[in-house]
Amino acid sequence: MPASKIMKFHNGYEVEKSVEGISLVRQNLRDIDLTFLSGLCDVNPSGSELSREREDYIKKVLNPLFAEGKIDTGVRFDDRKLRFSGARIKDGTLEILTGITYYQRFKQDYQRDETESMALQELGKKNFGDKYAYFSRPLGVSAAFLTSDKSLFVGERNNDDDHGQIGLVSGYIDYRENLQEISVMENLSREANEELGMSSSTIDAAEMIGVFTHPFRGDVDITYLVTTSHSRDYFLSNMWRKNAKDREHKQLIEICSYKQIQKMLSIGNFQYPARGLLENLVPNDFD
Repeated sequence: MPASKIMKFHNGYEVEKSVEGISLVRQNLRDIDLTFLSGLCDVNPSGSELSREREDYIKKVLNPLFAEGKIDTGVRFDDRKLRFSGARIKDGTLEILTGITYYQRFKQDYQRDETESMALQELGKKNFGDKYAYFSRPLGVSAAFLTSDKSLFVGERNNDDDHGQIGLVSGYIDYRENLQEISVMENLSREANEELGMSSSTIDAAEMIGVFTHPFRGDVDITYLVTTSHSRDYFLSNMWRKNAKDREHKQLIEICSYKQIQKMLSIGNFQYPARGLLENLVPNDFD
């Protein structure tokens, strides 16, 4: 894929809305609880008939793939993923509607070019009133970290797919058959430990900044601003690198002011959750 198309592919983002039409961004998510309810799975683009209900998807899609050895369900790696299919706000709670998908299915969306993705979105709108009906939409969590002395840290990604882009600590939210067992904070803490060597005890608070979507692939991240008891010295030194289990970041980038964010946004190449988070911060975050 040409470099210019990759840049466009990653620098935009969409803000998800609830079924009530409420944008799922910071000002509408303060002090809100989070829960997960059953939602719809994706439609097969080949046109084969299949119910979009979770139970049918497990029986007719996941189980045959597992029997053929094409996916793993947790022995080495769990290919099963939660699929974002919508959200609603009820009685102070954000209800995330989740179907099921799997990693190899998402790779198809990832490798599809922009033109093909837009055509598939139009087909989804025409046939189902949902432009992402034919997309896997795996659900993840991501975060940037604000230190005790008010420095914000993001990272320059080191993996093959996103090398050099500015991103956040991120990962898929673990698949659970029992949706009540999903813990976003547990997943966030694990990713912080793996990528930055942080223990859960150093996470003081986590504020949901938004639910952001890649505008062509359709994958979704619940994105947080995390305050940590670590000072900036932990991230500026090699301590984080010594403690990290994964090498997801080539380097960390320190942001010290709102003005610096505006400059970075005008020139930087961002993964979509990073741009979504930075565009929703305010000067008071650094006071």
